[in-house]
Amino acid sequence: MTRIRVRVSASLVALAALLLGVAPSAADAATQIGTVRYARLPACSGTKCDPWELTMRDGRVVRLTGARADRDLSFMMVSADGRHLVYNRRSDRRVVVHDLADGRIHPTPLYDVSESGVHLSADGRLMVITDGGPTVDSLTDLATGKTYDLIHVGKTRTVRRHLYEEFASFSPDGRYLLVSSDLVDGTEYTVLDARGREVVRRQVRAEHDGLFATLAGDHTTIALAYTSRGRAGVRLYHLRTGRVTTVPVKLPKDVGIDGLTWARGGGLVFRTGLYDKNGYDPRHVRDYGLDPETGQIRLLRSLKRPAGTLEWVLPDLGD
Repeated sequence: MTRIRVRVSASLVALAALLLGVAPSAADAATQIGTVRYARLPACSGTKCDPWELTMRDGRVVRLTGARADRDLSFMMVSADGRHLVYNRRSDRRVVVHDLADGRIHPTPLYDVSESGVHLSADGRLMVITDGGPTVDSLTDLATGKTYDLIHVGKTRTVRRHLYEEFASFSPDGRYLLVSSDLVDGTEYTVLDARGREVVRRQVRAEHDGLFATLAGDHTTIALAYTSRGRAGVRLYHLRTGRVTTVPVKLPKDVGIDGLTWARGGGLVFRTGLYDKNGYDPRHVRDYGLDPETGQIRLLRSLKRPAGTLEWVLPDLGD
């Protein structure tokens, strides 16, 4: 009897695993699975929805049947590198982090979130959980599996070491994070390392504060977007010295800064929807690069929401 040997590529195995909602083997390389350009949930009929679809940067479309897809609790997040997903798992409704590079799925303590209570670094290694509440709860290194609670447990009572009210950003290298706390006259920003230890903390007064605070690669400088009297720009604030640098930015008439982060390759990136005579139009999104020294911007990519889409999710800024 003649045996016929069939060779199946690792990329096909990985894709089949995604289609079936199971994880491919750890041997599958990231380049074989690809990088997500965007995720979309097609329009639903009643309470039933088709599976989430991942549109890859090479044009392929992959159905992700392992993620819960319904009108009420359809949550999806894509990391900045396009290779890590966060979603409600269909089988048990647990929020999981899905690493597309090796197929591993990391469960979190959360269930059935409809808005993001999970934040990932650009490379998907560090995870911060806020649980959708008013405080930052924990920091997990997904590479080692170690979790660092931002609560100090004493012998007689449990007290929060410091109240971090909001998560702001990761550093571009994904090894530090920026958290913030509201004060009467401004905001207190704190930089933590990958084990949740404080590196630097400083108050930014209200006149120097802004939106979309993001931590630079030096782990000390933060950028804040601002608008004032019809003008827009970025403030660079050095947390150790208190030095403030204001960088005016000339924006097109139909553009506003709706998200800001430092890119891993240097410089800033901001995301914007477009504005027409009727106001904000979420169907069109543009990403711009911004030179923090000159304020010059350049268009990086322009995306349009696909027709027949209930939910449209782009990767986080930063790549």
